[in-house]
Amino acid sequence: MLWNQDIFVKNVLILVDKYCGGNQSVFNDEINSRDAVTKWRPKDGKAGNRPALDVLLRIPEKFYCSLDWLLTDDPWVFSHEARLKYPGMMHVVADVNKAAQTKDTSRLILLLKGLIKEIEDEGRDEKEGESREKIKREKTTNG
Repeated sequence: MLWNQDIFVKNVLILVDKYCGGNQSVFNDEINSRDAVTKWRPKDGKAGNRPALDVLLRIPEKFYCSLDWLLTDDPWVFSHEARLKYPGMMHVVADVNKAAQTKDTSRLILLLKGLIKEIEDEGRDEKEGESREKIKREKTTNG
């Protein structure tokens, strides 16, 4: 993988907009790096600075994105919301990606079926939880 400053900066700006209300100072504070976004942007026809490794590694930790997405714009990575909802599923996504790249269709089908089942089970659990909460509210309201 070659470094692509444009992709990196574009993805950082997505994170700034989505999780920091467009405020670069908030982003910089979160990763503990002063003026980071400004330093990384191209200026006067010159490429921006590359982040220090420790700062680069803080970004996925603080903003729940993968390093792969941050650096390559890889469409196979989980979104922030999916990572929060299914925290144990990152390894499955990596396995699915590998199976797809190697064209191992039987493994890919097996992994996708497992992933779908896990998501369906999660949805079923959520609905059951909502039903229990509704019953509790009704009992409380009706006394």
